[in-house]
Amino acid sequence: YQRRVRDAENPDNSRRAAIQSDDIALMELAILPNSGFIGRSATDINLRTRYGVNLLAVSRQGQRSMARLRTMSMKAGDVLLMQGPPAAIQDFASRLGCVPP
Repeated sequence: YQRRVRDAENPDNSRRAAIQSDDIALMELAILPNSGFIGRSATDINLRTRYGVNLLAVSRQGQRSMARLRTMSMKAGDVLLMQGPPAAIQDFASRLGCVPP
């Protein structure tokens, strides 16, 4: 209850709490040439179910992709914006051949 009162008094408190959450992180990952994600989509690999992470955006050759993310086939060099628990993002990255850009 006390936190809700403080958040109501200062709306920036609730935004800061979300950004600083230890539970969820945003991370960019680049797809390596030997990645198991190449030619596959988020749906193909059951990204959310299997790894517990969300794909929020894809940048290809410096341009944000406007394609539907869940069905978009990935290519080497694509930069992914991922959301999820830090350990889950790291697990996904190590299993499928992605690294921070």
